Amino acid sequence: MPVSDTARSSLEDLLERERSLILAGRLSDLARLAPLKESLIETISALRDPKALGRLKAAARRNEALLAAAATGVRSALNRVREIRGQAGTLQTDGADGSRARVSTVRGSLERRA
Repeated sequence: MPVSDTARSSLEDLLERERSLILAGRLSDLARLAPLKESLIETISALRDPKALGRLKAAARRNEALLAAAATGVRSALNRVREIRGQAGTLQTDGADGSRARVSTVRGSLERRA
């Protein structure tokens, strides 16, 4: 099997592994795949098989879309956490006219006397 075929097959496997990591939410594990991915891409850069290149391109685009969706999800989660932290101790309600009002829910300390 020629080197370019081996590299193509390895890159297809790597892209599938990358997809699995993205779907599993293990985004921090993606960094360790990058050097191998770059090396394989360099190796197959001379590949002239349009069908094989099309499959690789489709797999890479699929992963790119998954990563974009994951990034959107992470940003949404961070924004929600910030929102929750900012509202700690308050309750937000909507009035009959549609206006929003915040009500403090933080209780003062109660002093007991004997």
